[in-house]
Amino acid sequence: PWLSTRNMRDAMPGMNRSDEEIASTIAKGVERLFSMQTNDGGLGYWPGASQSVLWGSAYGGVVIAMAQQQGIPVPAAQAEALWKYLSQNLRNAAEQKKAYELSQRCLAAYTLALAGRAEPSYHEVLFEKRKLLPSEARSLLALAMIETGAAGQPELQPRLDALLADEGLVPTSEVAWYGRPYETATRLLAEVRRNADAGEVNDLIDELMRLRQPVRGWGSTYSNAWPLLALSAYSESALGDLSANEIEVRYGGESDTVALEAKPSTGGVSYRFEGDATAEPLSLSIAGSGPVYA
Repeated sequence: PWLSTRNMRDAMPGMNRSDEEIASTIAKGVERLFSMQTNDGGLGYWPGASQSVLWGSAYGGVVIAMAQQQGIPVPAAQAEALWKYLSQNLRNAAEQKKAYELSQRCLAAYTLALAGRAEPSYHEVLFEKRKLLPSEARSLLALAMIETGAAGQPELQPRLDALLADEGLVPTSEVAWYGRPYETATRLLAEVRRNADAGEVNDLIDELMRLRQPVRGWGSTYSNAWPLLALSAYSESALGDLSANEIEVRYGGESDTVALEAKPSTGGVSYRFEGDATAEPLSLSIAGSGPVYA
């Protein structure tokens, strides 16, 4: 989370650490990831692993690529071995037909693009198999293209439109730690990276916030990571447009005002009740026009 939420420290007091503390924590995380590196350059599940896992390698690669982008020292030789491993695993993309296998390769394509090692020819291969791609894979492939500059190339807009369109029933990866939050978050991240002002962005944020549960957030560690990435990207894109706001909260005959500054920020109130908390409605009145999520 430190990689994705540095610009949201004021809004998340529990994560309000100095740049030095954050950099140290990220560096330790990168070191731990590379302790899982195997002889073929990929990452296993545990430190000292002897067998690499494509999904884990691509996911860990996202973290390592983001660390590089933020100026965190990364062992060059080990990173190079990981990028080669991911690249090699794209070589059989055209032969894959199962949703999960294709999803892993779309994640690998995105990781390589983040690392500055994009392979557009395999973007083409995977795009041609889009009818077989599950929702998250379509978004990850769109992200790979966007990181490679597709958002600024008019001739590629129809491809991004096709990947990010709502097409109803699509294949599913059928993996326990995937789920709707992962699908929604990757789609939101792609839409934000493409055009943060698009109408779909607010709808996706609303959906993502509805999916969040009081306990464990969006589910697994993996399912929580992607919403944080997406929301952080949105927060970064919206910084220039944020305005101060006041929200009046009413419950059980009481009323409180939450004041938010013109930057990513949070606030809260609490009420005591007996019996069924839903017996009385909680209502909000928002004074400004800026977005507020509860």
